[in-house]
Amino acid sequence: MQIKMKGLVLAMVLLLCAGNVWASLVNINYGNVYNYTLQNWKSISTTQFSINFGDFSSYGFCIDPSTEISKNNYSYTLTDLNENYFSAAYLMHTFAKDQNEINTRRETVGLQAAIWTSVENNNNYKPLFNYLGQKNYYNYYINDIPSSFSEELQNILKNEYKILIPYLTSIDGSEIFKQALIVKYPSSSVPLPGAAILLGSGLLGLVGLRRRQIR
Repeated sequence: MQIKMKGLVLAMVLLLCAGNVWASLVNINYGNVYNYTLQNWKSISTTQFSINFGDFSSYGFCIDPSTEISKNNYSYTLTDLNENYFSAAYLMHTFAKDQNEINTRRETVGLQAAIWTSVENNNNYKPLFNYLGQKNYYNYYINDIPSSFSEELQNILKNEYKILIPYLTSIDGSEIFKQALIVKYPSSSVPLPGAAILLGSGLLGLVGLRRRQIR
């Protein structure tokens, strides 16, 4: 799958240089893959990811629409949400609170496209065609995002969702970063070592991921 986040690779390099790397592995899998056409007539793939941290299983969606990923075991880093991802987390919390809630093409395409639009602030991810109602679902999801998030709602989302950054280590020791995902990861699920979590207001905030007015 192809997926993109401006400055993400730089942020990951900074993370590693800071020594905030968790050596544990995560298994990433996915089921049905659905392609759809963007507003610029290019095709992109969507799916819902199944994620196994060893101690528990979860699920997630892509937030990085230009990087590749395949079914595999990866080293990884987790970060807290920051304001760039509240809308994506809200969409998951509202429409995919459980893994089995999203299971059709129109739901998967609609929700993934809405997540990309909210993260990238770019309407290009809106489906060009309403195949099997996928654009209708996209419109329903994207229009449900609140214009602002109360402190209470922010805390709920921060406690339930994290940003997962998987990577592989090459023979020469360099890290190969894969597609970043937003994942269900309740704070009560598994105690996290201090090195495993990086505050969303920290390094990811340094890469210039500023929200722009959707055009």
